[in-house]
Amino acid sequence: MVDVRKLVLVLAVLAVLFAGCSGGKEEAKTTPTPAAQPTSTPTAEQAPAGSGGSGTSAGGGINTLYDLFMAKKMYYGKASVTENGETKTVEFWYYYDADNNEQMLRMEHSDGGILIMKNRYEGNTLTTVMYMRDMQGMEMPPNCDWVEMKTTQTVSPSEAEEVKDEPVGDAFTATVSHQGQVTETYEGKFVDVDLTLFQPDGNVCSMMSFMQQ
Repeated sequence: MVDVRKLVLVLAVLAVLFAGCSGGKEEAKTTPTPAAQPTSTPTAEQAPAGSGGSGTSAGGGINTLYDLFMAKKMYYGKASVTENGETKTVEFWYYYDADNNEQMLRMEHSDGGILIMKNRYEGNTLTTVMYMRDMQGMEMPPNCDWVEMKTTQTVSPSEAEEVKDEPVGDAFTATVSHQGQVTETYEGKFVDVDLTLFQPDGNVCSMMSFMQQ
């Protein structure tokens, strides 16, 4: 089953790759998307049960991703990571849409990089869509605010069915690593749902366009 810990490791690899991308000067095709509306900071509730991470505790009646959906909440987490003596932070917002069996994740790095990821299970197909912005200082194509990458893979029907039963705490006890050096403090809480966090604001370019720039 795909979990946030694995996704973070994938993102670290992608960030390194994107930092070294270069090529031609072709203009990317863009797709405008509605701008996200600013929202106020919601009131915190108890963090979910799960392994690891400071700030996690049982309570609130939210244990699984389906519980998260029924409570109309999303999960917010913040990790501090020390890399070569420099402390950085990564913030996470996570929501599970049980109606569409879709996991949604937004990550914001203290360096300015933003990533939105959506995992949607349909039958035995898992579709992952990622929107990336300013990750590791990557140079964006002209008239492009976000780079989109979409992949699909085959999964077992049982894997798709079990997503809703995944413990929230396990999904968010994330380990952020870079070149084998990890120092982490972690805290999390439930917050009110804000779906605009998972919609890229501005123009979206395909990965192909980004690679051709």
